[in-house]
Amino acid sequence: MRVSIELMKNNILQGEKIPDIGESTPYNGKYAIEIPSFVNVDMDEGQPCSDYVLPIDGGDLYSKIFTGLLASYPMYDNILFNPLLNEGDMDDLDIVGVMPDGAITRAQYGRGLGQPPYHTTTQVGTAPCSVALLPANKSVTPQRDGLLITSTMDITTETAGAGAREFMVYWKIYQFECTHDVNDVANTPALRKILEVDQEPSDLEVFLSVDDGANYFPIGRLEPTAFCVSGTKIRVAFRNTGDVKYYIASYAVMF
Repeated sequence: MRVSIELMKNNILQGEKIPDIGESTPYNGKYAIEIPSFVNVDMDEGQPCSDYVLPIDGGDLYSKIFTGLLASYPMYDNILFNPLLNEGDMDDLDIVGVMPDGAITRAQYGRGLGQPPYHTTTQVGTAPCSVALLPANKSVTPQRDGLLITSTMDITTETAGAGAREFMVYWKIYQFECTHDVNDVANTPALRKILEVDQEPSDLEVFLSVDDGANYFPIGRLEPTAFCVSGTKIRVAFRNTGDVKYYIASYAVMF
């Protein structure tokens, strides 16, 4: 199910079937939250809806979704997730992250509470479904890929200091199509359309590190991944080697 949320007030508008890949839908003034088809979430169907998106406090929709996701994979005990909704979520992104091969962050994102301002009037915050991996810059050699790296997720407490060897990562990406406002014989308003896409396109690479970014290993979406040694400092990296912009709606790590 895809849940439509009012952008200005974060109110839940309606639930709808997830469109087929390649299908676009006008989404002005809204953003989307995915409930995976295999995840059981009880949503209030009344109007007004008693479910809510913010704050993230355990009873919100995102917490319900990711609790349900974890329950679908009983081999894991814990889940850490980032809905990328507000300035606090931006603090979980490493804006100066660097991959071992020297690639640096090239992404679109808002500013977090703990991130330094570039001038005194810089505002904190972001908009849901607006964190994006930029297309690769192929005009330089070597090309500069779109890249986004998470901040360190320290799982020492959750694992009683032992760390973890087995992980599974979830993410949800979209593309958006925008048209221009045309004032001609008939006024055509600008439209922002959300485009459902394959979650593992050939030009999207996702990596997991269990040693705070010293080494990264390629992973698949919702694909069990085991390491030879346990780690307590986890990072996820998203890399775009292609020509289109991918918007990351949320991500989560189970362990």
